[in-house]
Amino acid sequence: MTHMRSLLASIGIKPGVKVSDLDAETKAMLSKAAVDAFAKMKHVFKLMGTESNNWVYPSPVIGRAGKYGAYLLRASAQSLAGIVANDPDEAVYLISVKDSQGATLSGSEAYEIYFSKDNLPPVNAFWSVTTYNTDYNFITNEYNKYSLGDRTPGLKYDVTGGLTLYLQSTPPKSKDKRANWLPTQAGQRFQMLIRSYLPKEEIIQQSWVPPAVEKISK
Repeated sequence: MTHMRSLLASIGIKPGVKVSDLDAETKAMLSKAAVDAFAKMKHVFKLMGTESNNWVYPSPVIGRAGKYGAYLLRASAQSLAGIVANDPDEAVYLISVKDSQGATLSGSEAYEIYFSKDNLPPVNAFWSVTTYNTDYNFITNEYNKYSLGDRTPGLKYDVTGGLTLYLQSTPPKSKDKRANWLPTQAGQRFQMLIRSYLPKEEIIQQSWVPPAVEKISK
């Protein structure tokens, strides 16, 4: 932060100074910098993180970006996708916008994601799977279902201890599947998050490979 303040001070931006009082050249360059910086933030946001089975891990320094001087990374994540970011020891969110074949997730299709007993999200607290629209808001639905996870009452595991979650815009025909169903919105693209709280080292070190999202018949 001290380095950043020094850089700003070198062009006349410091406590007590109004941008409107700066000279015309500096104000023009600041206007250009705002446009260029926004373009760079969008570029960095697309690049940050590592991909595994079409799930994207956040950058390992997310939530700690300021500590490492990665201000562009912090600005990209917090300006374009959220206000704050958790320290990885506290929580890690993996995001997916594609199915196993690389197609964009759409509410016009039906999907499932299967966690074997040995491949459930490794956490010391709890985990959940959540769906969002492209504006990072919950998908509105009449069933008031917005996430599924290890704290969801009535969730049904199979005889081996595995867990299948279903994602589609209408309830599954089989009643046995409805407890494990997360609504999407017909005709709209969406994204999924695996939220892991107090994640174990496999997630922090990004060695855990989540199962792919598979398209199925409704």
